[in-house]
Amino acid sequence: MTDDSLVVVEAEERLDRVAFNPLVEWTDHMIEVGGYTCPHCRTETVFNTGTLRQFERQEVSPLGSDWHRRCEAVRPVGTWEWAMDFRCRGCDRAVRMIYSHDGEYAMSAYKYRVLHIIEESAAR
Repeated sequence: MTDDSLVVVEAEERLDRVAFNPLVEWTDHMIEVGGYTCPHCRTETVFNTGTLRQFERQEVSPLGSDWHRRCEAVRPVGTWEWAMDFRCRGCDRAVRMIYSHDGEYAMSAYKYRVLHIIEESAAR
């Protein structure tokens, strides 16, 4: 089943960084911040390693089960992957960031890598 209203893109096309290492919070007292730029309205949504940790524990999508089902149909979330769902602050389009485990820096503490972005297409 395909959903022509959704587009899957490589994370590098929308984010200013794709790798996040929460260890720098402890060693350098810095929080790694990333920004997603909406291709429709150019609004930037900022997130950080804490946001990724929060969504790692999320069991349901804050955008609802229909959005989750549609996203899973075009790009399922795999083992050791998580989804961060949000709405663009500028145009209110739904967005899903899929990110993964990118190595362990301490027992059960992970680095993250954002892999793909699922977005609503230009036609609404």
